[in-house]
Amino acid sequence: MSLYVGDAKKVDAEGSLLKGLNVGKGCIRFSKTTAVADTRIGEFIGRTIALWKQRKDIDC
Repeated sequence: MSLYVGDAKKVDAEGSLLKGLNVGKGCIRFSKTTAVADTRIGEFIGRTIALWKQRKDIDC
């Protein structure tokens, strides 16, 4: 499963929210063995929405 989010580094520059996930420039890929509940993807999505509402540039 993949999630397309714009530029992931603009949202999580230090990479702490996406640690352990397979991240491309604008794509976060989850393997079948990834327990989504054990990741911080919810925080990442929340931060992405907050930046988008502030009209910050999060595009690739």
